[in-house]
Amino acid sequence: MAYVIAIYLVCLALLLMLYIWLQYRSRRRDLLCLRNIFLVGFILFQLTSPALSLWLMNFGKMPVMYPVKTGIIYSIMATLFLILFMVAYHKCNFLTKWAHKVKMPAPVPDNFLLAMLSLMFLATSALLCLVVKIPYVFFLSVMLGVGCAGIAAGLISWLWARRPWNLPLLVLTIIIVLVAMALSVTGAFGRRPLVTVAMAVLVACYFANWRYRPPHKIMIQFIVISLLGTVVLSYYTAARDPGEHKRSAMQHFQAMMTANPTKGLLDLMAGQNTGSNSFWLIENFPKQHPYRWFMTVRGVIEYPIPRNLYTSKPEGLGILIPTYIRQYGVALGQFNVGPGIIGHAAAEGGFPPLIVYALLYGMLLRFLDDLLAIHSGSVLAVLVLFSAAGQTLAVPRGESSSFTFIWLFTVVSTWVVARLYGNMARLFAAPAS
Repeated sequence: MAYVIAIYLVCLALLLMLYIWLQYRSRRRDLLCLRNIFLVGFILFQLTSPALSLWLMNFGKMPVMYPVKTGIIYSIMATLFLILFMVAYHKCNFLTKWAHKVKMPAPVPDNFLLAMLSLMFLATSALLCLVVKIPYVFFLSVMLGVGCAGIAAGLISWLWARRPWNLPLLVLTIIIVLVAMALSVTGAFGRRPLVTVAMAVLVACYFANWRYRPPHKIMIQFIVISLLGTVVLSYYTAARDPGEHKRSAMQHFQAMMTANPTKGLLDLMAGQNTGSNSFWLIENFPKQHPYRWFMTVRGVIEYPIPRNLYTSKPEGLGILIPTYIRQYGVALGQFNVGPGIIGHAAAEGGFPPLIVYALLYGMLLRFLDDLLAIHSGSVLAVLVLFSAAGQTLAVPRGESSSFTFIWLFTVVSTWVVARLYGNMARLFAAPAS
């Protein structure tokens, strides 16, 4: 029976992939839209990960006691989440009207200004990530800094994508992208900042060039750049050390040079055991631990409040799981784990929060994708919307509240900066025109 459940989850993943492709082929949505990034994260962390665990009957260190029964409940919850998510995404047409009312950064009219803006965003990122050390706001400045690093990499990649045989421009693009990656991982442990920069490059190439070509003619370029990003992430994943959360960019690089990329790739493909974590949460809430009712919503609101000012601030579920598991004599280390968005719902009330979260995320992504469709010709608008793409991809893995706050804060704060820099660029362009 476990095999049947695993096959069902894989079929659900394949169905989502077919849906993404058909939506793209029919030009209803871009291949690279925020909904698709979210769904790829859902496939990786909440469909293929539990399917692999069930097929191998290997749940890592998670003491899953009733895999078949839990697998059935999980499959029902995952299916219901996707159905409600799709209903909210496709039926909330009023969000399109709201999207038309939002003023996004205007298109950049000059290629030289595009390069200058890239350098401005890169300098802003360096300032925010390396220099600003103000208590209580430093963590917010780093979020904005990573977003600016992604926009810097995206701006120069947008310019290069339209002139791929320009060698000096290619060299400049490589330099800016590498510096942006270095800034994004400085002092970081998670992969999300690195994913954000890598995704910005891919998004820029797509919207600057590939979007206007037949689907079959862009697949080679798309796959090549995606594979390059996957290789970098595999090395980075294998080089991570739970005991070192504050490495510099050079320390990350040195660790990657001796890392085993195969190990990192397998960890990525396994979805970091997120499915097993969700299974354990389904089995143990509320039997062993009381529900944390709608804690994801509360977590989004409370996330920016420093813990030393809010001493009773609840810990994230991903941090609590290792604590709970140690009661069974199993050591998971001192780092957090991904509960999965289904696991979050299971620990926060079961089906009521599952319904609410599916609808809310469906509506949020519909709104952002409508903004993307309306302003797809503006490089700054596009890159602002993807300025936290790593968080968008990771929301289905969890900690969903933290990732959602970082995602929304980064998009809003980079929107402010992009509007300011975009207006400056238009002022410089006005005399020349």
